[in-house]
Amino acid sequence: MGDGHEVQLRLSKFGRKGQDILPDRCCDEWLWINLHPREPWLIFSPDLKSLLQVWNYEDGKWVASWVVPGRVDDFVFEAGFIPQKDNWIVVRRWKMYEVYECQDSNLRRLTQLQTETGDSYYTWKMAVHQSLPCLLASFMHKDFFLWHWRGKWEKTKFGGHKKSITELVFHPTETQIFASALADDIIKVRNLEKRSIIQNLTDVGQGNICRMGFCGGGERSLLITSHWGDQNVRVWDYKKGSCIAQWKTHDKCLRVSFFHPHLPYIMTAAEDGEIRVWSESSYQQVSSLSIECHKDGILSMIPSKISSKLIVAGKGEFHVVEVETGKDEKEKEEQKKKGSPFAKDFQTSSAAMAIVDEAAVVSRKAMEEIEHKVSGNVKLQFEERIKEVVGMVEQNCKKAVEAVMAEHRTKERTQAEIVQQLQSEIQTMMRTCESSRPQMQEVQRLTQRVQQLEEEIQTMTGRFETSKQRVQEVEQTLAEERKHAEEGRTHLAERICKLEHKLAEEVAKRERGEASLTHACDVCSAGTHLLKEYSFEELQDATDNFDVKRRFGGGNQFENTYLGTLGDGSLVTVRKVRDAEAQLETELVDRVRTLRHPHLLTLLGVCYKGSCLVYEHMERGILKNWISHHDEENAARGFLPWYSRFRVMAEVARGLCFLHSVPSASGGPIIHRAIKPASILLSDSFVAKICGVDEVILDTDSARGVQQGEDPLGVSTNRESRYIAPEYLHQVERVLSEKMDIYAFGITVLEMLTGNPSLSWRC
Repeated sequence: MGDGHEVQLRLSKFGRKGQDILPDRCCDEWLWINLHPREPWLIFSPDLKSLLQVWNYEDGKWVASWVVPGRVDDFVFEAGFIPQKDNWIVVRRWKMYEVYECQDSNLRRLTQLQTETGDSYYTWKMAVHQSLPCLLASFMHKDFFLWHWRGKWEKTKFGGHKKSITELVFHPTETQIFASALADDIIKVRNLEKRSIIQNLTDVGQGNICRMGFCGGGERSLLITSHWGDQNVRVWDYKKGSCIAQWKTHDKCLRVSFFHPHLPYIMTAAEDGEIRVWSESSYQQVSSLSIECHKDGILSMIPSKISSKLIVAGKGEFHVVEVETGKDEKEKEEQKKKGSPFAKDFQTSSAAMAIVDEAAVVSRKAMEEIEHKVSGNVKLQFEERIKEVVGMVEQNCKKAVEAVMAEHRTKERTQAEIVQQLQSEIQTMMRTCESSRPQMQEVQRLTQRVQQLEEEIQTMTGRFETSKQRVQEVEQTLAEERKHAEEGRTHLAERICKLEHKLAEEVAKRERGEASLTHACDVCSAGTHLLKEYSFEELQDATDNFDVKRRFGGGNQFENTYLGTLGDGSLVTVRKVRDAEAQLETELVDRVRTLRHPHLLTLLGVCYKGSCLVYEHMERGILKNWISHHDEENAARGFLPWYSRFRVMAEVARGLCFLHSVPSASGGPIIHRAIKPASILLSDSFVAKICGVDEVILDTDSARGVQQGEDPLGVSTNRESRYIAPEYLHQVERVLSEKMDIYAFGITVLEMLTGNPSLSWRC
C-alpha cells in the first residue's frame, strides 16, 4: 500500500507471470503490452515468436490466443487492438507491420504495412488512433508513416527528419493532434488534418526520449516527456512551446510517465518497479508503491481507459495495480464484456480456442490432422443436409408447377370465351357501318366546315397572342414599378429603424450623463455633509405622529418606515429603530453616516430621543413596483425600460461591492442579508440606491455575532427565503459571507429580466 493520503495504490492479485502465461516452459521475454479501449483486455506475445494471448485484467482470466501465420524466425514483438474494427488487430513484426482479422480461432491477414520503397528497415514504434481509422508506424529510419483506411489503405509519408523516430503518440481528446520524438531530442507537435507542424520542442536529457503523453483533461495544452536513461520528467505547454515544470522523480532510471486519463495525477515508474503518484497541479508526490518484479525491472506501465487500474509489464510478467482515491462515490467500473462483438468472436468456439492454445506447444502436423478430421465431419454433415434440402425443394417445385398449370388452363378457357364475344361484336359493328353510310357523307361535309372554322380560329389566335404579349409587357412594367415602390418602402423602414435606434442611444446617453452628474454631486457633497439632529416633536409633526397612512411601501420590511414632510416642505424618509429598547449611540450613528456611496440611501439626520433615522426621499419608490405589474396601481405606473434595468443592475452591483469592501465592527465585510427588489429604491431620475444598511450596522447580532443556535437572517422559513442560498439553509452552524448577498443579487437580476418573481422562485 502506498504512503499517500489523497490516493492509494494497491497491487491486485490478477497479475500473471512465468508458467501462468506459458504452462509448458518458463517465459523470460519482455512483454510489449497494449490495452483494449473499451474492454478490460490486454494483448501481448509471451515468447516474441508466433503466439498472441489476450487476458482479462479485471478477473485475471485468459480470453483468447492465436498463432500468427508466417516464418518462425520473423518475430512478433507487439500487437495492438484497432478500436474502429471490433475484430482487427495490428502486429509489429521484425521488419513490417501486419493487420489481421480475428475469425474465431484463426487469423486472416488483411494487409502488410511497409516503407515507401519496401526496404527492409526494422520496425520500432506504432500508435493506433482511438477514434479515427488510422495508425502511425515508424522504422529504424528518419521517416515515419500514417496509414489511413477507407475501403482501401492509404499511406502518407512524414519525412525531412535528421534523426530516427523514437516515440509516436496521439492526443487522447484532440483528434487532429499528434506528436513525434526524434533521436536528436526534437519533439514535433503536428496537426493531422492540415499535415502541418504546430510546435517544435527541444527536450535535452540523458538518452533518447522514450515516453510522451498528452493531458486529456480540461482545456490545457500539456505534454509530458521522459528519457530512457534519465531520472527527470518534464511537463510542456506545447502551444506556447515552453517547459513549465521539471523535477526528479526516482533514484533509479525512469521508465514511464503519463497523465492519468481520469484522475488529476501524474504517474511515473522506475526500472526497479517503484511507482509514484504526483499531483497534477502542484507536482508534489502524493503516493507510491514498490512492486516485486523481475531482476531486470519493468518495461512499461499503461493506464486503463475504462477503470482506475494500471497495467505494469516486465520480463515474462504483468501486474495489475488498483488506484484508489478513497472517496465514497468511487464506483467499480465493471464492463459487460460478453455484449461486445469482439468478445463474441473470442467466445464462439471454446473448443477451437483450446485447439489453438495446444497448437502453441504441439507440432503443426498435429494441428493439420485435427483440422482435417473436423473438416471431414463437417463436410459429411453438410452433404446430408444438402440432400434433405434438395428433396424438399423438388417437392415444393412439383406442387408449384401443378398450381401454375391449373391456373394456365383456366386462363385459356377464359380467353377463348372472350375471343368469341369479340367476333360477334365485330360482325354487329360491320352491319351498323353499312347502314350509316349517308351519315358518313354528312360527316365529311361537316369536316370541311370544321377545317374552315379552324383556319378562322388560327387567325383569331394570332391576334389573341399579340394582345397577350402586349398585356405581358404592361404587367412587367407594373411589376417593375411595384418592385421600385417596395425597395423605397424598405429603404424608408431601414432609415426609420436607424433613426429610432439613434434616438434611443441619445436618450440613454443623456440619462447616463444626468445620472453621472447626480452621482458626482453626491460624492462631492459626501465628505462635507453634516448630520442634522432632529427633535422627536419635529419628526412627529412631519409624519402626523407616525400615522399608518404615512407608512412607506408595504410588507414587514417597511413597517417602521414613514414618509415625512418637514417644516420647510422638503420630503424625507423617517425610519424608527426596529428594537424599541435599543438606544442609538453616537459612534454607531457616525458609522452609518460614514457609509456614503452614490448607490446607498443617504442618511440626513438622527433623533436620539425617538431612536429615529432620517433619510433622503426617493421619489420613484421601490424597484419591485417597476419590474412587474400585479395590480392596477403598478400597471398605470408603467414598465422600467431595458436600458434602465441594466443600468440599475450595475448601480446595485457597485453599491453592494462598496459594502463588501468596508469592514464591519467584527472585522469582516458588511453583509447586507436582504438584497431584493423591495430593498432597492429609485430616485426621480431612476438612480438606484440600496436601503436597510442601518439595520446591518445597528443590529447587535450582525455587528458582534449571534448567539449559538440563532439564525442571523431570521427569514429561512418565510416567503422571502428564495433570496437565501440553499447551502446556507443546510448548514448546522450558519456563517454569514459575501456569497449570500451575491446569490440574492442573482435572484434579483433574474426577477428584473423576467418581470415575474414567481418564475424566478421556480427556477
